[in-house]
Amino acid sequence: MVSHWFATRPRLIVWDFDRTILRTHAFGEGVEVAQVAHRWQSDMCDAALFRAFVETAQAQGVDIGIASYGRRDVIHEYMRHVFAGAETAPFGVETNIITPQLLGEPDGTAVPHGKPKMLELLCERASPAISDKGAVLFFDDDPENIADCRRAGFPQAFCVPEGFSRLSLSALQTTAEATEAIGAAEAMAAATTAVAAEASEAVVAAEATHPPACTII
Repeated sequence: MVSHWFATRPRLIVWDFDRTILRTHAFGEGVEVAQVAHRWQSDMCDAALFRAFVETAQAQGVDIGIASYGRRDVIHEYMRHVFAGAETAPFGVETNIITPQLLGEPDGTAVPHGKPKMLELLCERASPAISDKGAVLFFDDDPENIADCRRAGFPQAFCVPEGFSRLSLSALQTTAEATEAIGAAEAMAAATTAVAAEASEAVVAAEATHPPACTII
C-alpha cells in the first residue's frame, strides 16, 4: 500500500493532524502537552501506517510536514512519542509543523485558505524548494480543505474522512482505479465513434466521386 503512493514520486507529503493523523480532535478536546503521554497510542488513527509513510519518505529523501489549525506544542509532543527512539526526529516545531502561528494568527484559528498557505510554506521550506504543486501529497479529513487546496493548484490533495488509515487509503485507491477504468472505457467509446464517423465520411466521399450508374429503361 505504501509503495502505491510513492510510485507518483512525490517530493513532499503533508498531513492534517486532528481527525487525520489522530482519530480524535486534540485541539477541540483541549488536550494539553502533559496529557499526551498517557493517551497518544489510543488517539492515533493508524500509527503503524503513519510511521511506514514517514520512514519511507525519509529513506527516499521526500520532505514531510504537518499542516494543522491546532497547537504546535501539542502536535510536537504527540510526534515525540510516536517516533520515540528514532535516530532523527522527523517533525520539529520550528521546521515542518505548520500551524496558524506561522501565518500570523493564534493557534486554533481557522485561517481563510489556510491549508493552501501552509502547503506553500512547506514547499518554500523544502530543500530544494518545491515549485511543482503536483509533487505534493496532502491528506486531510475535511473536504472543504481538500477543495480549497485543489483550487489553489494542489491536485494530489486527498480527503480521508475516517482519518489516515489503511481503510481510507484502500478506498482512495479503489476510487482512482474505477475512475481510470471509466476514463479508459470512455476513451475507447470515443475512438470507436471516431472510426465509425471516418468510415461513414469515406463512404459518402466515394459515392460523390463515383455516383452509381443509372439504369435506362
